[in-house]
Amino acid sequence: MAEHLKHADKERPLPGWIVWSIGHGLLITLTLTVLVRMVHWLSVRACDPLYGQTLKGFDMHTYVTWAKQIAEGDLLSTAFTHGEPFYYGPLYAYFLAALFRMFGENYDVIHGIQALLGLVAPLSLWSVARRLFGKGPALATGLMTALCAPIFFYEQVLLMEGLLVAIHAGILWFLVRGQESTRTRWCWALGAGILSGLACWGRGNLLLVIPLIAAVWIVLPRLIDLTNQSEHMGSAQPSSKGRRRHWFRSPLMSGFVCGVAYLLGAALPLSLSLWRNVSVSGQAVVVTSSGPILLYIGNAPDATGLLAYSPVYYEQASRRDHLENDLMKLREERSAAAESGETERVDRLTKRLSEMEKQHKSFWRNALFRDICQEPGRWLQLTLKKGYLFWNSYDIADNVSYYANKRYSVLMRLSPVTWVTLVPLAFFGLFCCSRLWRAQLFLYVYAFGFALSVIAVFIVGRYRLEETLPMLVWAGPAVSETLKQAWHGRWSRVNRLGVVLATGIVLLWPNWSPGAKVNSLEDFGRVPLVRNTDYLSLAIAHSRLGQRDQARQLLEEALESYPAYEAAATELALLYAENGMARRGIEILERQVTSGGAGVEVTLTLAQLYALEGQTVEAVGLLKRVLLTDPKNATALKLLHEFRQLPDR
Repeated sequence: MAEHLKHADKERPLPGWIVWSIGHGLLITLTLTVLVRMVHWLSVRACDPLYGQTLKGFDMHTYVTWAKQIAEGDLLSTAFTHGEPFYYGPLYAYFLAALFRMFGENYDVIHGIQALLGLVAPLSLWSVARRLFGKGPALATGLMTALCAPIFFYEQVLLMEGLLVAIHAGILWFLVRGQESTRTRWCWALGAGILSGLACWGRGNLLLVIPLIAAVWIVLPRLIDLTNQSEHMGSAQPSSKGRRRHWFRSPLMSGFVCGVAYLLGAALPLSLSLWRNVSVSGQAVVVTSSGPILLYIGNAPDATGLLAYSPVYYEQASRRDHLENDLMKLREERSAAAESGETERVDRLTKRLSEMEKQHKSFWRNALFRDICQEPGRWLQLTLKKGYLFWNSYDIADNVSYYANKRYSVLMRLSPVTWVTLVPLAFFGLFCCSRLWRAQLFLYVYAFGFALSVIAVFIVGRYRLEETLPMLVWAGPAVSETLKQAWHGRWSRVNRLGVVLATGIVLLWPNWSPGAKVNSLEDFGRVPLVRNTDYLSLAIAHSRLGQRDQARQLLEEALESYPAYEAAATELALLYAENGMARRGIEILERQVTSGGAGVEVTLTLAQLYALEGQTVEAVGLLKRVLLTDPKNATALKLLHEFRQLPDR
């Protein structure tokens, strides 16, 4: 469909090895992808404490627990959801359940299959770039996708991200492949629709993009037909007989058929999740019931653009709970009236119940609309902030930290393809290839629609991961064309990319992100990229594996970045005490106490270590201090009883 960008002046021939590499781009992309996935997988397997285990309270644990129940026979997830509609996307849970069913709880198999799924995106995007821009840009896209650190990092986490990236890459491949076809275009549209529906099983934000893609299917054949007419102006027109014979292949009808096929394809998986929710809960929820709640969390009057349960959210949740209680009482009142034969009262209560059920069903939607209407300026400002959070290179952690986990993979530390370099390259490539805009309509709509669908809620690093796919497709021509210009000595054009890349890196530097600055509430002069909780969770995972040295190192780093982080101080003090270094643990906790405002957990742990060292008087004094503020503290009372029986040293 597209050729390499050409210049009128005579060009120096490329070296033979470059020509060979461009001609064998698919093989080179596949080889590099396999090597990167194998090295990263083995690194994670050897070093990452969360390989093969999960921690309670994290999404990984939720999905693994859910998958086990499905594998044991809860096929409709009735027990896990307590008879309610899906709240989490069911895609990854059923994927894990199938693997548990076939291979047992073998995490080597799970991580290995997720590594194999990592082959899909580089190969698919290579094909997309080749069809749009040619073999040279395709090779650049394929290599960058293979080396894209955020993508291969999330592939080895027990979350849905690796599976979703493979599905979304397949969607783009079906869309671009289908626009080249004529007779079978509707088949490609149907396949893209099925994958889009499956992607919604993972995360429902794509529901907002599906209508936009369907609209492109309708108009694209006509645009392609106009392009062909302009390129072949003056050629013989097809006969009227041919037009009658192939009326269903006309651009207008072809576009309509493709749009319908795409929507039908998306409806197939969505109808299954809808049927399940209706069958189990009686509620007509397409995939998950969390959409309105998440929208409110991300757009509440005191929202920050991050995943945070704000005071206003809790206030609204309390009101909704009261509404649920009123509904329950009203249903009981109506049942009593029906038993006593009070027909008029039953009708009156039924009407009132119907109105309250409507309020309950649309509670979050109405609350959000009301808040936005009251303060539209605030909401617009918040949306702009979320837009910057989305495009900034800081990967906002959720369950796992991209920055904390770099220590477990040398490839993550060395890869040049990260968000901060990818976005400027993509925008430069987007500009370079603007003349081929008709061929890129699907990429435009996907990239724009997907970004808006995430910005509409709140920003999390792994939620935006699929946006890297169109960025990688556009980054390919930018790199390919720049290298070509450098080979021919056109340095002024090379300098343009250098300026764009440098400007983009400065603007998108992770430390500028409001999401990163949240980590440094006390000192905005220093912005740590790793959250305090990420240090703690990895340290706990190491401890569970008996890796005390690694756990202590992480906790020491946590206290360097967050000196007042009491949970890390407590955990570190206990680790030192277990190794017979209780005095070192006491010093750590005493710093917390002397700094002021130490919590109950720190005080109780310090009392235990004092007793361990024979300082019973100091231990009893701390416990009495706790009991002054909390006289019924069971732990303090129990320890006080034990310590008074110990000899004072």
